[in-house]
Amino acid sequence: HSSTDYYPAVTIGSLLLIMRDDALERHHRTAMASVMYVFKSLGARCAPFLPLVMPVVLDAIRTGDTRLRVYLVQQVGVLATVAGAALRDYLDALFELVFDFWSSPALLPHVVSLSEELD
Repeated sequence: HSSTDYYPAVTIGSLLLIMRDDALERHHRTAMASVMYVFKSLGARCAPFLPLVMPVVLDAIRTGDTRLRVYLVQQVGVLATVAGAALRDYLDALFELVFDFWSSPALLPHVVSLSEELD
């Protein structure tokens, strides 16, 4: 990372610590909102941070409660527009999520929307 990315890197690292900590689950949504704020500020420069963020987000989607899952799937859709082609390394994992949650009534509209964003 360049020196201009120092503060975003520290911020994202701290937010990911929160998202990895199950004891802080009630803060996961706010942490993800903050990650998205940083990513939107960075625009295409968010790409180097995807390998740090995506595994944590994908894990949280798989293990979180339904409300958190819905929110995170929505945010990954937004991330697809922010990161663009940089997200292609995660397409297999994202389409696997779409497939896995296709039968979930609470998540269906959101995974359909995500699949459209990934198209």
